[in-house]
Amino acid sequence: MLQQDYGLEAKGLTVGRVWIPFPNDPGSNRYLQPLARAALVKELLNRLEKLPNVQKAAVGSGNDVPFQGNLRTLIRFSFLGESADQRERVAEFGSVSPGYFAALQTPIKRGRAFTDFDAGTARRVAVVNEAFARSFSPDRDPLGRTLRNRTGPEYLIVGIVGNVRDEGLDVPPEPRVYASIYQSPSFALALILRTSADAASLQTELARTVHDIDPELPVHGVRTMDDIMSASMARRRFSVLLMTLFAAVALALAAIGVYGVVAFLVGQRLHEFGIRLALGAQPRDILALACRPGLTLAAGGIAVGLAASVATTRLMSALLFGVTAHDSLTYVTVPVLLGIVAVVACVIPARVATRLSPVEALK
Repeated sequence: MLQQDYGLEAKGLTVGRVWIPFPNDPGSNRYLQPLARAALVKELLNRLEKLPNVQKAAVGSGNDVPFQGNLRTLIRFSFLGESADQRERVAEFGSVSPGYFAALQTPIKRGRAFTDFDAGTARRVAVVNEAFARSFSPDRDPLGRTLRNRTGPEYLIVGIVGNVRDEGLDVPPEPRVYASIYQSPSFALALILRTSADAASLQTELARTVHDIDPELPVHGVRTMDDIMSASMARRRFSVLLMTLFAAVALALAAIGVYGVVAFLVGQRLHEFGIRLALGAQPRDILALACRPGLTLAAGGIAVGLAASVATTRLMSALLFGVTAHDSLTYVTVPVLLGIVAVVACVIPARVATRLSPVEALK
């Protein structure tokens, strides 16, 4: 799972949040109009880019923080020019600033990203991810197509970006539509900075910068992307660690049990081996005699275990990622390991038997 393509470069990325409050009196809400919120975003970007140790700055809507597990905003749409009976489609929706993809280091696959000109009364444009193109426009180039939003304006698709695993490394990327935050500003903002500063010192700088613009705007949730990703994996990491401990204990008990039983069976025949040596048997013959019953017993146990595993490992499917419940590597590795344990359990007491003096064995 950790080897999956995140869709971004997490190292050096820090995220903070700004919430624009709703006053009880709407008339006193200076950010009630979209143009006022867009102006706030522009001012924030201008100041954030001037902070020391900040290479790139971007602003997105509050649900555009990858791996945060936010409630997503959905857009219900159809393509302009489709027949009336064409089914309605659904995709995730968010608004971001022109530098958003550059800050995340998410590649633009085709077309272009947003610019400062995608604002105000300019034609509304959108950028979609590869999952969107693959799901909703597999047979036609999505660039240049127009989305007809059921509850809002139309958007012209001008770019396609790589997938970002917003919901987590174990969740496939969903189809996503990005709009320009200058045209669709939100009340919940995510400040995204690519910086060499640590989160603790950056939090102070962010708070000072935002409060210089408006002292009533709260800044919270300043965290590095590495921390966010680690937190998103915490539950699965704990489950995997717990299962690993259980599996290690089970494997150790199986190995000890196999060794003990096989060594005991071989040890019971030491008298017989001594007599055979006295009658002229060679050490290699004793080794073969000692190993054959133990390995036969181990082979039977492994066969029964494999059959039981095929029937029961489907119950673990929810804990697996990137492998099936019948992973061939696992089904080869574990029997080989237990087979090696059985061989060692046979050979060690058998070698003891080959060194016995026939006189001692007869006594």
